[in-house]
Amino acid sequence: RLGKEKNIAFLLNSFAGLIKTHPKTRLIIVGDGPEKKSLQELAKKLGISRKIIFTGYIERRHIFALLSLAKIFVFASKTETQGLVLLEAMAMKIPVVAVNGMGVCDVLAGNTGGYLTKETKKSFVSHVVTLLNNKTLYNKKVKEAAEKAQKLSAKNMTSLLLDAYKDQILHHKK
Repeated sequence: RLGKEKNIAFLLNSFAGLIKTHPKTRLIIVGDGPEKKSLQELAKKLGISRKIIFTGYIERRHIFALLSLAKIFVFASKTETQGLVLLEAMAMKIPVVAVNGMGVCDVLAGNTGGYLTKETKKSFVSHVVTLLNNKTLYNKKVKEAAEKAQKLSAKNMTSLLLDAYKDQILHHKK
């Protein structure tokens, strides 16, 4: 959803800085919403519109195919409650660079599977560049991302919840 709370304008401004040193980089923005036109206008104003793809609405069944095109998943939303989209990217072995915020900080705790950044262009771009320039570190973050996504998968979380219920039942019977 392309709303103000998703902080996409920050991503566009950061991307404008990134392509100065990495001109072959492209940004794919998935979704639709009330800010789409103003974001497209901002991309033109920044001179980066030819390096950005605004996909519009994508059906859920196509999201993972689109994610498979990514080398890094960038995220700037300040309103995430659970960060599920981050886990989807991480499950595809894509490291994440995200603005530190509610929900996001839980998924990327300890910078495992990517990086939490300050909401500054310098910090955000620096972490993306670090991943793009350091293949060894990038591969480490890919591995961490996959492991973190597996650890927090629905199957594993359901198992932990069932174990907690079983413990409570046993404790209650005593």
